[in-house]
Amino acid sequence: MIEEFRTLLAKLIVERGLSHKEVALMLDVDPSLISKYLSGEALPNKYRVKEIAEKFNIDEEYLKRVVDFSRYLQLARKRAGIESDASLVLFSGIYDAVQRHSKYIKSQDVNRILQKMIEALKRELNLE
Repeated sequence: MIEEFRTLLAKLIVERGLSHKEVALMLDVDPSLISKYLSGEALPNKYRVKEIAEKFNIDEEYLKRVVDFSRYLQLARKRAGIESDASLVLFSGIYDAVQRHSKYIKSQDVNRILQKMIEALKRELNLE
């Protein structure tokens, strides 16, 4: 299962024994941005993704997928009004399936797939 960006960043920080301030200095950003990343309030843009991948020595393509997943998850949670772990588990399964078959899925279909997932998630969690 793919993880959220905030979870991955937190693990990277702990594994390397860094403080939030040290990470901010490393990435040349305000420490408040690191706090926003860790709380899920903000996600890095494509330039920052490249920099984070380089600084933490992780695969940039994997990090892009994690950030994309986190964006879709934020959107799904916002649209569905769900913050539970169930939404993460269900959505990550669908997201992984979409990613595995992305070469067969038109980009305009992604929103439709996401909307169907949200509808199913609401039904599953009795939120309708």
